[in-house]
Amino acid sequence: MAIDFWLPVKNNKRLYIVLKLQSLKKQSFGVIVMQSIFWSVEEVAIRAKQFYENGIRQNVESGDNIGKMIVIDAETGEYGIDPTGVETALKLKQKNPNARLFTIRIGYDVAVSFGGAMERTVE
Repeated sequence: MAIDFWLPVKNNKRLYIVLKLQSLKKQSFGVIVMQSIFWSVEEVAIRAKQFYENGIRQNVESGDNIGKMIVIDAETGEYGIDPTGVETALKLKQKNPNARLFTIRIGYDVAVSFGGAMERTVE
């Protein structure tokens, strides 16, 4: 059996708590508390960009990857690369359904452009 609920905390953030009751023996129960803090979109972007700038960039900005999408889990720093970012996002979400994902186009200043130009940041 599982019970889940939202708990308000400081700065308009919410804490999502899932209590899973597992039967340990016939008439006793154990409680497992799983929690995750929901960040704003800005906080997700800041954390993911910090992961990218402080370690991932040096590993991925090569000729083969320029123009591909990198999807970063802002909580763990785990990432994956593929042409569209969709497959990687699905894999990361499969590992952690509550993952906060952020996508960057490797070597460019924006991920997508509607009617404008994308400028390369890497030659």
